[in-house]
Amino acid sequence: RRPAGKRIVVVLGNTGAGKSAFINYLHGCKFQYEEEDKMVVRDDSELEELMRIGHTNRSETFSPQVEDATDSLGSGFAYADCPGFLDNRGFEINVANAANVRHTVCAASSAVVVVVVNYYSLRADRGKGLHDLLRILLSLFGSVEQVEAHAPSVLLAIS
Repeated sequence: RRPAGKRIVVVLGNTGAGKSAFINYLHGCKFQYEEEDKMVVRDDSELEELMRIGHTNRSETFSPQVEDATDSLGSGFAYADCPGFLDNRGFEINVANAANVRHTVCAASSAVVVVVVNYYSLRADRGKGLHDLLRILLSLFGSVEQVEAHAPSVLLAIS
């Protein structure tokens, strides 16, 4: 499904940050813990999983997956579940991911960007999570000035 003409909620973050789970939550899915740290959509959830949730350190999303959000956000809206930034499959994949995300955003009539950052990555490695966040935003917007110009359309979610 193409984002052309849609108002999209673009969800970005590193692989494993919780992007797909976040979209499923916004969509209205009900969750449960299957194991200590493994959240899954409940079998009795009224709404089925919209975006497949991965449970490994390998990205499950290979290009932005755009799905209609009419049921949860209203007519003309869509969610874009994007591939993980700083993907573990190599530099070429990261370049392709950034280009595909940028293409998706440019095709939409408007976009709100939600960056999902794992709480533990913010605390670990001397703020590596904040550094990663900046790299994600720079890869999408191109410069610090453009990040600042679009700041009202960028939200931060901590998983």
